[in-house]
Amino acid sequence: MQQLLSLMKIFTRFLLCLSAFAIISCGEDNPDPTPENPVLQVNPTEVSFGQEGGSTTVNVTSNLDSWTVTAEGEGISVSPSTGSKDGMITITMAPSTSGYDRTGTVSVKSGKTIASVKVSQEAKSTLIVGSGTVVPAVGGAFSINIQYN
Repeated sequence: MQQLLSLMKIFTRFLLCLSAFAIISCGEDNPDPTPENPVLQVNPTEVSFGQEGGSTTVNVTSNLDSWTVTAEGEGISVSPSTGSKDGMITITMAPSTSGYDRTGTVSVKSGKTIASVKVSQEAKSTLIVGSGTVVPAVGGAFSINIQYN
């Protein structure tokens, strides 16, 4: 009788081990599709636009299955917004409407891997008249401060 109980314990343990092995082996072969050495690069890493704006292309070099593109900064847009492996993106800058230089960033991202392009645009040519000057309705002599960027 003890031999039968001992044999049943061994058989039960064997079934538990076999079940655990079956459950573990049913998992995904590669749950993380990211390559061991991920590559995500952009060229060029900096682009500049004149006050009139325009478009330029940036090369993306990657061994990753997918990446997304986002633009941060006034007047900056990108296309396409997604890609995979090697590709190209187009950065478009709207004409400047400001008397100040504009800057921003275009980011290409896949998981924790990020490549960035710095974007800059020169200010719109403007004439700046100093503030605080009050001209009386009756007229008279006065001076103003004028600056040109």
